[in-house]
Amino acid sequence: MTANALKRLAEAGLDALNIDLKGDATVYRRYCQADFTHVLDNCKLARELGLHIELATLVIPGVNDTEAQLTELARVIVIELGRDVPWHVNAYFPAYKFDAPPTPLQTLERAYEIGCTIGLDFVYTGNVNTERANTLCPTCGTLLVRRAGLTMLECRVTRAGTCPSCTRKIPGVGWAWNVPSQPVRT
Repeated sequence: MTANALKRLAEAGLDALNIDLKGDATVYRRYCQADFTHVLDNCKLARELGLHIELATLVIPGVNDTEAQLTELARVIVIELGRDVPWHVNAYFPAYKFDAPPTPLQTLERAYEIGCTIGLDFVYTGNVNTERANTLCPTCGTLLVRRAGLTMLECRVTRAGTCPSCTRKIPGVGWAWNVPSQPVRT
């Protein structure tokens, strides 16, 4: 996406983006024939425009799953975008012509730990059903959003977009205004 296109989308009312962060510069060159710097610049511009961004990394064995690669991605997010940018580390499953093995749960758990250790406040594991898909307040530890897979079961974020226990501002408040504060029955 060009910077002009992103600016025009924001002017037209776009308020949030989910951006795939596929890996480091080597991964972008080898697998995407793209420039990592361009992706990072768009992330920075989105933040400057006041858009809520969430980053998603499909963790693929043998592609972007080393401790060094995951650590570097977490560092880039904290330093360049901020510790409050959510990072979803998602499991890969073989599909179509790419036949790497599925992402082991322990790799996602390690990516989660790396993100938290580096300083990210909102790290999630995705494409697996674990407690680490829930949102906890990074200040007081209160369970804010409880999920099962892709289903939100409960949201306790206030209409003001804060933690009900300590009033810390939680990023991505727009979604909180349209969901019940009590558990959703499924």
